[in-house]
Amino acid sequence: MVTDPPRLVLQESEDESSSNRVLMHLKSRIRQLLPWFAGAFILAVVLWRVPLPDLTHAIRLARLEIFLPLVGGACIAWFLIDATAFAFLFGRFNTPMAFREARELRGLTYLLTPIHWNVGRAAVIARLRTTHRVPLLESTSSMAFYQTLDAILVSALCWIGLAQLPASPTRDALEPLVALFCLALLAYLLIIRSDRFAIAPLDRVRMSPFHRTHRLASGRDILTILSLRLAYYGVFVGVYLSGMAAFGIELPVALIVASVPIIQGIGALPISPAGLGTQQAAMLFLFAGHGSEAAIVAFGLSLPLLCIVFRSLIGWRYLGRLASSEAPPEVDAEAVPEARNDPRSLQR
Repeated sequence: MVTDPPRLVLQESEDESSSNRVLMHLKSRIRQLLPWFAGAFILAVVLWRVPLPDLTHAIRLARLEIFLPLVGGACIAWFLIDATAFAFLFGRFNTPMAFREARELRGLTYLLTPIHWNVGRAAVIARLRTTHRVPLLESTSSMAFYQTLDAILVSALCWIGLAQLPASPTRDALEPLVALFCLALLAYLLIIRSDRFAIAPLDRVRMSPFHRTHRLASGRDILTILSLRLAYYGVFVGVYLSGMAAFGIELPVALIVASVPIIQGIGALPISPAGLGTQQAAMLFLFAGHGSEAAIVAFGLSLPLLCIVFRSLIGWRYLGRLASSEAPPEVDAEAVPEARNDPRSLQR
């Protein structure tokens, strides 16, 4: 029996389409698993350098009666600071948001923290779209503005901390790079917010929806967000100072101020989930000579793992709110904070 040519061509086309779908699915799975493999590899290198018996011995010697409540209290403080910042940020530029709603929003995204911090940020944007009908570009703009201010503050703190440390090859190599990064971010923000240098391509970038919040924000808005982020990192400095002391590691405050932004920044890179492996390697490098390597790695592993546990417990508290996925009724323009319709918007 001879197969009908058109039918044969259609079958071959369907087979090819099916093969392409399988290949795309496989590539997607590989991309998802790659950070886990990378994190496992880096962690294996760290554990090869610091034998497991030494690591467990360092954990047994640690004053866990101090460290556990310290991390638990810090997670609650970070959660409340984050919720306050979200209530201000999104309430000012996107949609009316009470502190209770901001707590729910941040709590739910904590459940994604074990995957990666950036996944949690994407979940914030998606949740705002679902529950408050906030256009994706508007919430993305607000989150990008928030992260820009955060990066400026972090790099400035790192720069200040490095300047307080004794001269060394490491400090001398890092300080100009950090300074350049901080100044570049400041220049970017100032150029986007300014109307000077009216060049058509630059104006198109300024007026893009992505930079909506950058241009809407007032100086007071910027100071408020920077203050909240400063409090957030202040808690981190306290946790490192007291937490490492609980593991028998004494660190200068200047070194912690300089190192915390670097360690947290490395953890935010899309290399491994939740900074697995990368943060511990960074701590070994930055804190070398200030304690045993076993104690440094023990602290470096205990802190993020405990943070995941405590943040997941916070997120679990709000898990039932996932059922509330209906968007609220439309609100009047007058009910939305003044910045939403501020004439400084995209008409500057």
